[in-house]
Amino acid sequence: MNPSFEIIEFEWMGMHLQEPMALITNWILTLFSFYAFSQLKKGVSQFQDLWKIFFLILGISTFFGGLGHLLFQYAGIPGKFPSWTLGTVAGVFASFAMIILIERPETQKRVRQLVLIKSFLLLTTAIITRKFLFIIVDTSITYLIFCGYFAYHLHKKNVEGIKLIALGVLVLSPSVLIYTLKINVHTWLNRDDLSHVLMLGCIIFFYLGVRATQELNPKRLAS
Repeated sequence: MNPSFEIIEFEWMGMHLQEPMALITNWILTLFSFYAFSQLKKGVSQFQDLWKIFFLILGISTFFGGLGHLLFQYAGIPGKFPSWTLGTVAGVFASFAMIILIERPETQKRVRQLVLIKSFLLLTTAIITRKFLFIIVDTSITYLIFCGYFAYHLHKKNVEGIKLIALGVLVLSPSVLIYTLKINVHTWLNRDDLSHVLMLGCIIFFYLGVRATQELNPKRLAS
């Protein structure tokens, strides 16, 4: 598990490409995200509608994420900006979904504003500095605080199925250490690939949790 890893490069139809596993793992995330989007019914609840949008945007984000890795020799870091931006927007919708469980409208408004400011500043900083670290920070805050904390809070209220969202956060949490410690298991499973696998596990639990709480009534559960 070396701090650096070999970039797998290959040629196809005269194009100089790289990181095929990042393409594959990203597009697996894309396929599942679109599947989740198609399976969640619109209009059941605002909670589920927001998660439905989350999966749609995440699917588009990971599609471009795969291309950003594959075409890095042509587009460089800017080629990853579409994925970074869409991934951040997806996180905003996930946060908004959990925020509607707050009882007071004025508190909801303030927290939504905080989420928007946080995501905008971190995304802007990531693009200006061209460092993915700030996207990791934004994702960590989004999932750990908004998804994890609110899901755990409702689980203590015996809301059936909501604990699955908290479990999804637990599945994803090792990604922070994987990036910071630069853990690379194998040439064909580096820290990016491994984090994508954990992300897949995370959103599967998210989907199952949303499905299990599809009749969620924020006014009844919040407080």
